[in-house]
Amino acid sequence: MAGRARRARDHATAGLAEIGADGDTAPEPEDSLTAAFLRLVRGRALRNLGQGGDLEDLAVAAALFGEEHTGRIAVDAAHAAALNVRGREEEAEPIARAVLERSRRAGDLHSEADALVTLGSFWSGEDMDEREGLLRSGIALAARIAHVQTELRGWNNLQVCLHFRLDLQGAVQVSRRAMARLTELGLARTRGPEAAGNLAASLANIGHTGEALRLFDRFPGGDLPARRQKTHIAVEIALWHGYIDTARSLLGDLVELQGTAEPSTDYRSMLDHARLFLLAEEEDLDATVPVARSVIDTERTKAATQSSLNGLVRLSETIHRLRRSEEPRHRVAAEEIRSELDLFRRGRFWFHTPWGHLREQESRAWLASDPEESRSRWEEYAHALGKVGFPVQRLAVLGRAASAALEAGDESAARRLLALGEEAVGSCDNGAALYRHHLAPLRAALGEPEGAAPAGLTRREQEVLVRLASGATNREIGEALFISPKTVSVHMSNLMGKLGVANRNAAAARARDLGLA
Repeated sequence: MAGRARRARDHATAGLAEIGADGDTAPEPEDSLTAAFLRLVRGRALRNLGQGGDLEDLAVAAALFGEEHTGRIAVDAAHAAALNVRGREEEAEPIARAVLERSRRAGDLHSEADALVTLGSFWSGEDMDEREGLLRSGIALAARIAHVQTELRGWNNLQVCLHFRLDLQGAVQVSRRAMARLTELGLARTRGPEAAGNLAASLANIGHTGEALRLFDRFPGGDLPARRQKTHIAVEIALWHGYIDTARSLLGDLVELQGTAEPSTDYRSMLDHARLFLLAEEEDLDATVPVARSVIDTERTKAATQSSLNGLVRLSETIHRLRRSEEPRHRVAAEEIRSELDLFRRGRFWFHTPWGHLREQESRAWLASDPEESRSRWEEYAHALGKVGFPVQRLAVLGRAASAALEAGDESAARRLLALGEEAVGSCDNGAALYRHHLAPLRAALGEPEGAAPAGLTRREQEVLVRLASGATNREIGEALFISPKTVSVHMSNLMGKLGVANRNAAAARARDLGLA
């Protein structure tokens, strides 16, 4: 699809040059309609490629068509979609509603489908049923008339819509359907990597992080936005599990993907949010402050988008960590950053959604300064997560709640919360690593042993054995644990020796005997 968009852009540019209507040069009267259509084609192509200049082309096309020509409907549909991509929903919505009405009167099914998908992509807490219905109608119409680009945009936005509604299983189902649809259309090779990123994000949200990472092997490559998305998801998964070196390497890959070009505001936000996550794990406060200020500076230059919610949470965690520093300059920086947080709450189409409310809840938990208030807020947040899913995040949050309880001197509450976290380990397909990173240090802080290792197995050997018992290959085990197949083989030999077995089937049986499977 990207190749098709590039060809459309290049052909339109050549056509405009041929009639002398490129740049600021006005076309001859007899070439006005031709120039208008070429500007429309190039504007759409630039939007699909994520390049600048689309709004300018569409504005020229609108002026050349005037108000009455039917081509103006298609221009306005493309204009509304372009504004939506930029997070300018309040400008886009009235344009899209007018397009929907005019396209239906004119019988312009392509513009109608485009408008339905655009209108369905404005999410707020009050009307998400209506928005989801608009998206599904737009997808169905686009599929019926073979308007492929709009159909795929609809599938992508429907997955995000369901995520913001906290329908996590629904988001997985839609992502799988989109992948199947790409295969039906013969686009799995070119558009599969992008769809794999969407599905991986949905799978990670329900605790299937290993399956999410395996998708990236099935669908390598992709265009630049797809590769960025996949790498960013892998960074987050690595950090959730405490694989700091892996995350640092992946973040380096993410920076290299940009090359020497000036990054877009969205990409700059993605990079800085990932850096803040990594720096929090590394506890590098001096490096954290300039990155936090960069996040704020970038937010000032753009409209509110879903990345604003991520920025709110990352900065709230940064404030929490800076406030706990003994360095006065860190505490001063914390309050300076705190004064900017409302900047990240201004998007009504993003913030006032169920997902937006959850992100605000996490922000408030990070910002609680009193240990008992912190324990209470983290426990409430864990309960909210438990009602909708997010097992990985819930396990980490229960660890934070237990830590706050311990800091408040309430060992009973800490043990209770720790027990809830340990119960959540089984809901995640890499639960052992999550336990080791988020909960094991609390057991040690409480002066309690983690328990004798079954058959003398190390923690890593247990992780390998659990996956072996589930039927995973060495390669799949390595992907889930961020280690090479060769290292898996070494662990396999060691654990089989300790278990006194000679093959994988016998090892799997012993895992069941030990309660590990």
